[in-house]
Amino acid sequence: MTIFKKKDRYDYIRAFDDMSKYSIDAAGFLHRILKNFDKESLEEQVVKMHEIEKAADMKKKEMLENLISEFLPPIDKSDIIDLSHKIDDVTDEIEEVLVAIYTFNICEIRQEALKFSEMILEACENMNLCLVELQNYKKSKTIFDYISKVNSVKSKAEVIYKTSISNLYKMEQDQFPIYEYTEVYKKMRRCYLYCKMVTNTVEQIVVKYL
Repeated sequence: MTIFKKKDRYDYIRAFDDMSKYSIDAAGFLHRILKNFDKESLEEQVVKMHEIEKAADMKKKEMLENLISEFLPPIDKSDIIDLSHKIDDVTDEIEEVLVAIYTFNICEIRQEALKFSEMILEACENMNLCLVELQNYKKSKTIFDYISKVNSVKSKAEVIYKTSISNLYKMEQDQFPIYEYTEVYKKMRRCYLYCKMVTNTVEQIVVKYL
């Protein structure tokens, strides 16, 4: 059984899929930047990242414009609006990570940051798969698996986050930008926490309509 798609109606699941793919694009772009870090290219990379974020915003705008004219939306309008904003927040937060690296003039990428970016990408990929499965949630055997995978990424990343922050403050403060890196880590943490907020919302929607 589907709750979202009927013939000749706006496909909200497809829109959720498209929006979350922008999150994957942003996360993948961030990971590649950090893996092959080139400080001289950062300004150009920030511009490219903003283009991804802007495209995600336009997709959300398209969805909400269609929702306004819906007489009987497939689920509560408030649920669609809430979920669309939370998906968009993921992409926004990923962009904020790169902006922080650029703004704080970070010159060195630590291994913990690279690991974080890898986990953010993993969380985004599983978030996307979870959203796609929402189409046939009553028959899906995997939707809760994807929710669990995002939760697992979050749990593992939290351990790395705490250790990474602790390690920063064991360093000589005059030899490393501790405050700046702390802020970058905080922003990276928000990325996977926002992915979890999306899958938590999916879980609530599924339970509501079972």
